[in-house]
Amino acid sequence: MAHDGTDARLPLLTWITRAVTALVLVCAIAPACAVPRTSPGEPPPNILFVMIDDLGWMDIHPQGNDRFTTPNLDRFAAQATRFTDYYAAAPVCSPTRAACITGLAPARLHVTNHIPDRWSFYDAPAPAGTPADEREGRIWGPARSRNELGQEQRTIAERLRAAGYRTVFVGKWHLAGADWRTTDTSLFPESHGFDVNIAGNAMGGPGTYFGPFDMPNYRKGEAGDYLPDLLAQEAIEQIAAARDAGEPLFLCLWTYTVHYPIDAPAELYAHYHDGADEPDLPTRYRAMVEGMDRAVGRVLRALDELDLASNTLVVFTSDNGQMPGASVATPLRGAKGHLHEGGIRVPMMIRWPGHVRAGTVESTPAIAMDFAPTFLAAAGVPYDPAEFDGVNLLPVATGTGTLDRDAIYFHYPHYAYHGENHMGSAVRAGRWKYIHHYDDDEHELYDLETDLGEQVDLCAAEPERAAALRGKLTAWLAATGAELPRRYADIPAGELPGSKRATFRPLLVPGSFDGWHTKPGGAWFWDGDVLVGESPKSEPRHGLLVSDARYRDFEVRFEFRAVAGDSGFYFRVDEVDGAVGVHGFQAEVDTTPETGGLYETGGRAWVVKPDATAMQDVYRPGEWTRMTLRARGGDVDVRVNGTETARLRGDPGRREGHLALQLHGGQDLHVEFRGLEIRELDD
Repeated sequence: MAHDGTDARLPLLTWITRAVTALVLVCAIAPACAVPRTSPGEPPPNILFVMIDDLGWMDIHPQGNDRFTTPNLDRFAAQATRFTDYYAAAPVCSPTRAACITGLAPARLHVTNHIPDRWSFYDAPAPAGTPADEREGRIWGPARSRNELGQEQRTIAERLRAAGYRTVFVGKWHLAGADWRTTDTSLFPESHGFDVNIAGNAMGGPGTYFGPFDMPNYRKGEAGDYLPDLLAQEAIEQIAAARDAGEPLFLCLWTYTVHYPIDAPAELYAHYHDGADEPDLPTRYRAMVEGMDRAVGRVLRALDELDLASNTLVVFTSDNGQMPGASVATPLRGAKGHLHEGGIRVPMMIRWPGHVRAGTVESTPAIAMDFAPTFLAAAGVPYDPAEFDGVNLLPVATGTGTLDRDAIYFHYPHYAYHGENHMGSAVRAGRWKYIHHYDDDEHELYDLETDLGEQVDLCAAEPERAAALRGKLTAWLAATGAELPRRYADIPAGELPGSKRATFRPLLVPGSFDGWHTKPGGAWFWDGDVLVGESPKSEPRHGLLVSDARYRDFEVRFEFRAVAGDSGFYFRVDEVDGAVGVHGFQAEVDTTPETGGLYETGGRAWVVKPDATAMQDVYRPGEWTRMTLRARGGDVDVRVNGTETARLRGDPGRREGHLALQLHGGQDLHVEFRGLEIRELDD
């Protein structure tokens, strides 16, 4: 049930009683108990967890980038320990969010892509010059990934609430199913341990950063209100309410900013742009980052003004690397969606006065799953370390110890929204990082100590090290029950939102004529994987190889080589009285510039005849040439080597018929085909 701010919560004494009871009970049943970081009698700390969306490693001034203006974070960094080697759990948002709130790896949670995964992410790039709707699916499709955080998962909010904390969520949740419009609160933060949920829903982005706002559970704001400022004020009010009630507070301020759409108030644009023209994307992004800093700064100042800063543990971080095009992570390689450092290494700072070292830079690798055990340890709430994939960071943050682990792992068996990454998994062990690709079975090995930009792949130079790291990664994947990519063709169409592309399959299998029959005239035979058609000049008949099956909407592709004579590919044809070609069409396959033309086999007219001069740059007689023919409804398109050579719109003829390969009679003819494939298209 959401907290409305009117009921009286437990006073501090009751909190202490419950915490002590929980300590006794959990230690009695747990195989190991974390040592609380708070001293006896010391009140439990408030915990403020600030996570920015899509903020890259070099996108704030404390990271050493003078292009960004972030004075509040500069001040915060001077009071905090800054982790230079901190990693998001994944190169996209939803998996990292799930990992932060549970302490479990995305691979174990089976939440491994931004929600929802979509068929469009697995479209193969369209060949140059071809329409987007002619794209096909890639060979590999995604691993299974959940579209929500399972109710069976115990969150850090649930654990802290059981220990007496008031738990509040403000901002982006993005773990609530595939439909961003849903109002099903069983998927929202209030069903995962939060007393209060403000604007947390299924949305991955707010749509706009300027009010009024019309989210499924957040309809506030006046015209001109800036969402980061509005949510910062919501957080401040919750901090004040918890103080007034005498309750320790766990507050997640997971802002929507600096996610797309990239936008900021006009007064911030003025810091970077003279207003003479529309600011470009990087300029808008710099202004947006300053707006984020301004909003976070207001919350940090409220802690000071409410006299809470000295007993509040504050974390500042990001969920993944920067959006490509908005900024760059130089010297890191890559961006959001990539397993290279630019996609997963992000800013992270921890402040807890009197406990965490101030103004310190820490290079120990850390990862998103570490927050859950860290917060529990700080709060003095006992837990079994074996319950988590992360570890307590307080020993290194306080300078009192080291972390007991030798590697951190990543699993991203998907293509991101941009489709430019490799599906893969990765492991970092000390200075070494190994990446395995699922889509091409390639591998990468880098020494991050000498090659932070991941420019020199050492797999060939260090094969034993690469093999050892692959072994560690494989064992971890098995231990977490990680789902792996599947062949695109094998995935049910209804599993992902959007439209699955039809996939190609062999039209003729080399060495076989199963499913096809011949008509007199010429001869057809296989020479290895090459289908050969031959006919002497003395043979007047058109030799034909005809499909038994009939097709209506389809795309066929093959390679041909017309050594001598003219051939063709018939489609939508009928067989009548032993003849073929009635009400059909033929795409020319020959040694003349007519190659790729579209000819109505009834003999009445050329539909489109290629220009001989233009074809000289497309078709080389006697060389292997690729032809693609697409027939959907009344529309027909022919491409030769990627160039459109014929088009028909609104064909009034038959929509279904046989396919056939033709040998033109009365010629000394030799033509060859290979790689004949077809995919049937939806209406």
